[in-house]
Amino acid sequence: VQIVAAKRTATVGVSIGKTEDVRTDASFVELVVADPEIADVSPLTDRTLSILGRRSGTTRVSAYAEGKKLVGVFDVEVTHDTSMLQATLARQFPGSKIRASSVNGRIMLSGAVHDAPTAERAVLLARQFGPDIINTMTVMSPQQVMLEVRFIEANRQAGRELGVQWNPTASN
Repeated sequence: VQIVAAKRTATVGVSIGKTEDVRTDASFVELVVADPEIADVSPLTDRTLSILGRRSGTTRVSAYAEGKKLVGVFDVEVTHDTSMLQATLARQFPGSKIRASSVNGRIMLSGAVHDAPTAERAVLLARQFGPDIINTMTVMSPQQVMLEVRFIEANRQAGRELGVQWNPTASN
């Protein structure tokens, strides 16, 4: 990623536990990170810095030159790395079209699966990659339940013949 003077603000995406290098067109002497718990920023040279994603979220990094002159400002978005999860889902469920993505610090599963047990197994597998799972998968053949319904017609004369009194009582 390169930050140039004409475009002072950019967005850098980093996965948790991985690094991304950013290059500026001018040299800097100071870096300011808004939330160092989200991303760890280290200078490599006077024009290059490395960003390590620590936990999911967003933060802003500002690079300053001599005399506190602003060189570049960029937003860092740290998300879950879903590439390994996506590959595992494709391998475990070859007929299904499940997609994994990172949304607001959570892992979202979307797409279509053949049945409900497949969706449950995919969510269980995704929990190994992150605790919060958003399940937006569609079940192509939902489970059907067969009901047997009987209708009975009764009239007052048949009730009297059976000894049933249909008149309500006032006390109870």
